[in-house]
Amino acid sequence: MSGDEEAGLLDHLDHLMHEKHPPSDEWLDKTTAVRNAIASSKPDIKVVAEFGFHNITVGLGTALRRQNTEMLYYGLVLVEWCVKRDIVLTLEQELELATCHCKVWVAKGVKADIYNLERSIVYFDKAYPKVEISENPMFVLDFANALAFIGQFERSFQMFLILVQKFEDHKDIPNFLFYTGCA
Repeated sequence: MSGDEEAGLLDHLDHLMHEKHPPSDEWLDKTTAVRNAIASSKPDIKVVAEFGFHNITVGLGTALRRQNTEMLYYGLVLVEWCVKRDIVLTLEQELELATCHCKVWVAKGVKADIYNLERSIVYFDKAYPKVEISENPMFVLDFANALAFIGQFERSFQMFLILVQKFEDHKDIPNFLFYTGCA
């Protein structure tokens, strides 16, 4: 890792350490452990990835707590750091990264970085051959939307057609037809 990349990642962690107001001792301990794992001569990517996915989970929010885009973004930064060091991801993790990168891009609006959308497409493309399409309409919808956002309209339209053809009895078919008509 270059010195600039490491310094940037450590700056993100410093900001993250103070994102929770006031940060708990447990939160500070976890963040300090991750900071040390990154700064060591032999970085522990497992510790960093675990904390990154924890931040992604917290950042996604729940039905009672809205999405925290900054927390989501920091989790993605940590996990992408691990991906650069060849961490092996499961299919579920690839799908989560694909949708989260797209959510960050959408949520940041005019401040959005195309990098998040490009990484979203990379993860969707990696997961596509492995996902059982007939069981996962939201995967197809999210993939089609990401393709449309990045300007790959022909591929997006093909995904929307798959959505309409495979899920004609799905409760959300009116929405799927609407999206296909807009593609």
